[in-house]
Amino acid sequence: DFNLLPCDKFHSVYRLKECQTNEELTDLEEIHFIELKKMKSVNNIEEINSQLEEWIYFINQPESELVRELERKNEDLKEAKEELIRLSGDEETRKRYEKRMDTLRNERSALKSAEEKGIQKGLQKGLEQGAKQEKLEIAKKLIQNGLDNNFIIETTGLTLDEVRELRKENESK
Repeated sequence: DFNLLPCDKFHSVYRLKECQTNEELTDLEEIHFIELKKMKSVNNIEEINSQLEEWIYFINQPESELVRELERKNEDLKEAKEELIRLSGDEETRKRYEKRMDTLRNERSALKSAEEKGIQKGLQKGLEQGAKQEKLEIAKKLIQNGLDNNFIIETTGLTLDEVRELRKENESK
């Protein structure tokens, strides 16, 4: 948690090379420096550009709201957080974490349930509207073919008022 290198980058990578010719010895060995203090602060997860940044935010602030958001999309971070809590040995911290996780699970479950109900309602309404439209189209064709109201009502399931309205529309054309 201190600045070691003179550059502004939080992640620097060095490889072995020959000093006079600058020839790289191998690309199989690298030294990575990650300077936590140089990591820029962000307000939301859309500003995070890599998994490395996700992990650095986790290391720097494991209890932050940003990390909680990251846990929702990165299962590895979530597992690391759970292990950190388990290893911390602090009973109170563990209880707070578990309570928070229960709350988040309940919220997710409630949202998923509401979403599924909304989708079902939308599908049902769409099907009903589609079926109604289909019945109206059939009734229009039956009217054009000169069939009586009772036959159209029995065939389509429309009401007498609906059939009469369709006849009026057909006559006005």
